[in-house]
Amino acid sequence: MSARAESWRRAAGRPLLRAHRGASTVAPQDTIGAMRAARAAGADAVEIDVRLCRTGEVVVFHDADVRRLAGRPERVADLSLADIRGLDLGRGARVATFAEVLEEIGRDLLVDVEIKAEVARDFGLEAGVAAELRRQGLGERVMISSFHPVALWRFQRLMPTTPTGLIFADDQSLPLRRAWPAYLLRPLWLAPQSTLCSVRQLAEWHRAGFAVNCWVADDPAEARALCAMGADALTSNDPARIRGVLDEVPA
Repeated sequence: MSARAESWRRAAGRPLLRAHRGASTVAPQDTIGAMRAARAAGADAVEIDVRLCRTGEVVVFHDADVRRLAGRPERVADLSLADIRGLDLGRGARVATFAEVLEEIGRDLLVDVEIKAEVARDFGLEAGVAAELRRQGLGERVMISSFHPVALWRFQRLMPTTPTGLIFADDQSLPLRRAWPAYLLRPLWLAPQSTLCSVRQLAEWHRAGFAVNCWVADDPAEARALCAMGADALTSNDPARIRGVLDEVPA
């Protein structure tokens, strides 16, 4: 990894531990409570999801609509910030803005920001994320990731020194699940679903110059297997459980 990604290196020779949407097994995902729980669990980083709401603010929310998490049919893009603030996510949790999450944990933990983009059209999300990172001076403590190569490319043009990562899964088309766009985009990290990981495949990605973050690892046996393959980071919904596994890895 280059000097610009120094803070994203493996911690004490062990894989980094990233909390998936915060510690989402103990608090509603992507909320401030989940971020605080991830910090308490000893995570090195949190992974969060960002979208634009109708009034232009960047909010931290995974799904395109709020049905699963708030029991309503509306899309995030059609709701104002005031509407978003009024959603009940359970246990008193509310939707946070990107600015609020960075203010809460951006100087304590690394932050992996997933750009949620379903289409290639530019709606201004990448620009909004970049503006907030500049405002808070956190460009080196944040990584920008996405399943969508075009979204990643747009962000790279805005903040070329901020680390980036390409996410991919086993149900995508062959070019995407083999991470072919990464050889053009040259992100610092690849983030494959764990089902795509093997000793041979990780070795190939490492030879190409990429660090590898495997997701999602909640089972200790799976986490140990991914460590043995050479994973540089693991993403987990249960960082407290997986912290103990990573602490067993020789430094």
